[in-house]
Amino acid sequence: MTHSMTMHAGRTDWTPVEDLVALVVAVARGELDAWSGCFLRAGIDTPTSLRAAAESITGDANAQVPDPSRRLTVAPYGASDPLA
Repeated sequence: MTHSMTMHAGRTDWTPVEDLVALVVAVARGELDAWSGCFLRAGIDTPTSLRAAAESITGDANAQVPDPSRRLTVAPYGASDPLA
């Protein structure tokens, strides 16, 4: 997929598969529930860094992270939408 993207032309450094697997396994085990609904970046975020970040934001590594800039949300659509 990335071969057709000009932004990746000539790129040789890729996220190691092991990093992606570690992140997915931590999510599947519920170790990162504090980040539920948030955008996680494989290759940048690690289970350890996410737990530390949650603790620094909330004071508890298992508390829901309130930062809306990394949370996926449902946006209202039009005036008749119940969320509006």
